[in-house]
Amino acid sequence: MLPARSFPFLENQAKECTSTFSDFLPNGKFTPGLHHLSDSLPAGSQVGFKDQMSQVVWLIWEMRIYSIVGNFISTDGPTYPVILTIKATGYLGLVDNADSLTNSNALGLIKGVLKNFQVYDEDGRLWKVEKVDSNFKVNGLTKFLAYTVYNPKVMLTIGWTKITDYKLDDLKKDIIKQVDRDDDIITQFEEGEVIKRQIENCESFDSIVKTLEKYVFKVNEEELLKETESRK
Repeated sequence: MLPARSFPFLENQAKECTSTFSDFLPNGKFTPGLHHLSDSLPAGSQVGFKDQMSQVVWLIWEMRIYSIVGNFISTDGPTYPVILTIKATGYLGLVDNADSLTNSNALGLIKGVLKNFQVYDEDGRLWKVEKVDSNFKVNGLTKFLAYTVYNPKVMLTIGWTKITDYKLDDLKKDIIKQVDRDDDIITQFEEGEVIKRQIENCESFDSIVKTLEKYVFKVNEEELLKETESRK
């Protein structure tokens, strides 16, 4: 682990953590590299409350650094935009670029959210996420922190597997299935029957994306209200 002074912005992160938690630290400060909760304590040792807090604060600081300097390694995968679905639920997503998937948080990494998706790209290929890596350390304590008080942003490296080539009708049927399973999220702005009818009329991936933007993801409520009124 490089010392914080090697990079000014890392040193600032350390100072911020120290300032925030100084009441819990011996002498009001800690030394990065000396407080590793997982490997620094001998078995059976008794540690005071402030020493325990010092190690927790160091771990939080370390989590921040991993989220900042995590390596991003690009891999072959879908062309964007992509449409996301999940087989077992009424989930529908539209992602404009890779950053929206690789910029995640610790809880998303821990839960393995990305592995649930079927991913349709604009070139007629269906993908799944085979592997997700990050420099972020996942262990019992970081899981506890992510679920409770500290869920930092992390950079992910995604390994993709192409499932098959798909036909446009396959995508349309999947979207309609997700609308049918929806619990007032996809249909927040427009009735499900309207969305399904518009999807059925689409003749290209691009027209499907524009339809989903119009009725689900990038809704102009004023224009949509005018359209709704014109149907009556």
